[in-house]
Amino acid sequence: MRRLLTIAVLMGCVLTAVSVNAWVDHSSNSNKWIAVPGGSWSPTPNQLDKLRARFETFIQKGAAEKRVTLHPWQDYSFQFQGQVKDNQKVVFVNAFCIAAPDYAQQRFVMVLDGGPCFFNLIYDVAHDRFLELRFNGIG
Repeated sequence: MRRLLTIAVLMGCVLTAVSVNAWVDHSSNSNKWIAVPGGSWSPTPNQLDKLRARFETFIQKGAAEKRVTLHPWQDYSFQFQGQVKDNQKVVFVNAFCIAAPDYAQQRFVMVLDGGPCFFNLIYDVAHDRFLELRFNGIG
């Protein structure tokens, strides 16, 4: 561990990845949060904690407003990536309620249709708000 930390300090970009990966929670009593590489920036654990604190409530409310019936919450996994939209840092979150495919840690799980098992949204970091909640349609 000390050698990994030393390498991380010497290579600043690795330190960010290590910090984010330390935040990802794979415990049996919570959903999986998976960092997807390739974003334009890496969210800090604190930024991700702020997102996650109100995330489920926002999704439940959005689903009710759109008359969408969600699957049991514990069935969902969430992928995230730091992106820039309109010159603002945002976190793109992609959700799915199927078993995570092998490639889920390399790229987003995207499907056509699939209903409320699949949804995504954008979190505006600077304004601490959620934007553009989209549930997949039913094919």
